Amino acid sequence: MVPRMVRRRLAVLVLALALGTPAPALAQSAGDDQYQDPFGDQKEQSPTPTPAPTTAPQGAVPTRAPTVAPPAAPSSAALVAFGLALRRRTQDS
Repeated sequence: MVPRMVRRRLAVLVLALALGTPAPALAQSAGDDQYQDPFGDQKEQSPTPTPAPTTAPQGAVPTRAPTVAPPAAPSSAALVAFGLALRRRTQDS
């Protein structure tokens, strides 16, 4: 028989892994079979000419590239670890 504490830790570990991994999208292809193109019967239009690019005025500040948000898994793991540490601390006292 497995000790109670080991089972509890295993359950917490399994729960943390389940919550930390992304869930698969199970119903992704449901609408693919039902889609009908509302513009499928129209004739193709001629492309509109694009305007000539303009140069930036003298002394203008260049734009920065957008930043990418960090993945959520490390922060999720940190929150779970903090919660477990806090729970252990409160159980000891």
